[in-house]
Amino acid sequence: MKNKHGFTLTEVLLAVMVVGLIGVALASLTTAATRESGVGRSKVMLRNNLSLFLRTLRDDINAATYINMGASSGPGSGTLIELCDNKTMLGETLTSVSGMGCVTYRFNKGSATGSAARSNQVVPSSATRGGTITRNGEIVLRNVKYVNNYEGYSSPYFKRVGTGTIGSALDITIITELDSTPPVNDIVEETFLLPNGL
Repeated sequence: MKNKHGFTLTEVLLAVMVVGLIGVALASLTTAATRESGVGRSKVMLRNNLSLFLRTLRDDINAATYINMGASSGPGSGTLIELCDNKTMLGETLTSVSGMGCVTYRFNKGSATGSAARSNQVVPSSATRGGTITRNGEIVLRNVKYVNNYEGYSSPYFKRVGTGTIGSALDITIITELDSTPPVNDIVEETFLLPNGL
């Protein structure tokens, strides 16, 4: 009669441990791939929103005959810019021209700390999440994040390139952030040439 040898308990435990380690490694890879995929989709969404906003803004700037930078165009909440196509460069209304009138862009700061569970993770501490930019009262850009000037960025505000009241271009810096885990940021620095030297 032949001797039949089965697996020993040690061999079975070793096989189970190897299979378990492979399973844990595969689960970790799947989780990481899913997270990276979500971050990639979030970045695409932020970039698309910024592109749509900038296209609308560019169209308004190109149609404008008068630009008012606004009394509170610096950091904080307030009017970013007013663009008119029914005024002269000096702000006098042209009564004989029926155009779009004026379009006003405004920056509205978000909450100072984001969601309660992540209240200590806003960097820098004075930053805000969930801000918006409106065009004549309607939201055209969400998820705007405010960052102080000392961090190397400014809040969404326009800077006129030129001297005095006449400029050749407008610069704007906008930082957006999704309050996700991990947070997803996007930044755009755009220069708009002024067709009429406004």
